[in-house]
Amino acid sequence: YIRGNQGNHSDDPIISLSKDANDNPVYTITRESTTTEVTVDYANSQTKVTTGASTNTYNGIPDGTSNEGVIIYTNDDIKSLSGTVAKTSQVTVSAERDIIITNHIQYQEYTPSPLSAEGYTNLLGILSWGGDVRIGTSAPNNINIHGVVMAPHGIFSVDNYQFGAPRGTATLLGGAITDFYGPFGTFSGQNPVSGYGRNFVYDARMLHGSAPPYFPYLSNFTSFDD
Repeated sequence: YIRGNQGNHSDDPIISLSKDANDNPVYTITRESTTTEVTVDYANSQTKVTTGASTNTYNGIPDGTSNEGVIIYTNDDIKSLSGTVAKTSQVTVSAERDIIITNHIQYQEYTPSPLSAEGYTNLLGILSWGGDVRIGTSAPNNINIHGVVMAPHGIFSVDNYQFGAPRGTATLLGGAITDFYGPFGTFSGQNPVSGYGRNFVYDARMLHGSAPPYFPYLSNFTSFDD
């Protein structure tokens, strides 16, 4: 839980996903001048937390009471999200307000062609409870995003999509669940003018019962025939 000062963007966290030499997931959180690195060692059931020169190692892993997976939550905005989702990582990065993607977010293990994550266990959810998920102006051309994006009261969109030169294609391996359809770019006929074109590839694992940790979803339905 990252407790932010809502309305004061100076302490909005920067979150980077990565892995260590043993392929353990590493979650790096920077707020202002403080950086905390959380390493989850599934093989030894330990969690290492490093802040500055201080390191503490705890027995157990932060995956809920029934191995649901990891959730990172802030009651504020996330001003930068990027990195690599380790092959053993199942994590949801969530915020009460906006989440800005600033660089590629990719699974350590996936099939590049045809693009798929079937057969692998790394899984990411990007969840804005009350805001938008946005691809920021500093994000690279031809950005790759692996994960399921959810903004139940907002949109998944690109900042300043209507300005500047075309930025190639935004490729999403996962899914997008939003209240409204957000803009990514502009076109003149078939020719891109600004922003990104879309290449959204559905992660078929979701069809088979997978979901990012703690995602709000229904597993049972009841129908009535009046």
